[in-house]
Amino acid sequence: MKNSVKVKIQARVCDAKTRHILKATPWKSNVVYDAALTALATGAAGGFAGFFTACKIGNGTLVNSVGPGAVTFVATGTTLTASQTGWFNTNSVSAGWLMKLGTGTGGVENYIASIVSGGTVANMVSTYAGSTTGPATAWNVTQTTLPGYGCGIGGGFGHTTNYGVGNAYSIAGNVITLTRVFNFAQQGSAYNVTGVGYNSTNDDSGAVNGAVNVSVSVGTTQFLQVQIQVQFAVTPSVSFAFTGGGGFSGSFAGIAGTAALQTWDCTIVNNDGSTGQFQASYAGNFMDGTKAFVGFLTSAPTLNSNISTNAQAATGPYCSAAPGAGWSQVGASVGVAQSAIGFAGTTAGQSCVSICFGGQNFTFGSAWSTGMCNQIFVLNLSTPITLPTGSFSGTMNFQRVFTRTLSN
Repeated sequence: MKNSVKVKIQARVCDAKTRHILKATPWKSNVVYDAALTALATGAAGGFAGFFTACKIGNGTLVNSVGPGAVTFVATGTTLTASQTGWFNTNSVSAGWLMKLGTGTGGVENYIASIVSGGTVANMVSTYAGSTTGPATAWNVTQTTLPGYGCGIGGGFGHTTNYGVGNAYSIAGNVITLTRVFNFAQQGSAYNVTGVGYNSTNDDSGAVNGAVNVSVSVGTTQFLQVQIQVQFAVTPSVSFAFTGGGGFSGSFAGIAGTAALQTWDCTIVNNDGSTGQFQASYAGNFMDGTKAFVGFLTSAPTLNSNISTNAQAATGPYCSAAPGAGWSQVGASVGVAQSAIGFAGTTAGQSCVSICFGGQNFTFGSAWSTGMCNQIFVLNLSTPITLPTGSFSGTMNFQRVFTRTLSN
């Protein structure tokens, strides 16, 4: 399951008495930092809605990217060479930054492993295919802190979950859009804001999942309002042919069939700004939560042609009695997490025609033969598999991947 996240932010200066907006910055696209992508994948970010629970502000120098400009780069093998001597050192670009070739949203992305002495050449993590010359942008995706947090006001002013009017969510096709409006309290002294970010927790620190540059001055008769809009595009968006493999082994080696994400199962933003559940009846949050179950079905569900906004019925009877061991990052892969879902029980040679994954077991740990898994991701098998007569146990691994789009 893959999810692409986009964030945009607008800062507004409002009159404290009339509440009217006096000035609004243009909407600015946000860089989602590496640690935040991984937190989304593992569920540590608190889901789609928990990802931006709090808004934070600062008045320091925020550097999200450098370039593109007149400088060109030659990418070949595992090196990237700048046409300007010492470019990497001059711009304080270091190991861990992400270099993206080209302009716009296209172009190859590659992490910097190290900077060669002199600062003109960078050793890259991955090997470039062939040789390419052109512009590039360096993205500071490893940062996690908002510079100048609190704008010098103190007293915990730099963060808020004081939600205004306009909080909402909407779904169109395979895209869910979540919006929050944050109001910062009126202050007794004027202040400037140069950076706006957001985080999963409303703590008094500069820790953020992402941030944008702004230029706003707020007077003593005014207050700052920030609107943040987050979009998640979820795939697969339609049913598709599963052609085998996928890491299955043993009795399930080489299985094939048709698979689909059946329905939305994630956190949402309520009208009051709080975090809610799309599937209120069971709130498994398989798309963005911390739990995962697997079920083996003896009757095949009807697959939806796209992701439904309706509740999906639970299906049994053979479901893992306990959730997988959470979602853990896969190696050092940014934004990639996997849940190892163990199952154990006794079967009697039944014909398994479908495998489903979800975030809830409706019997909450009772005997697995009566368990029912909410069917969020379903694979209907082309050829049924005969379950063992006797003990049936093993592990199913399911991966979630979160990505972002960087525009040079």
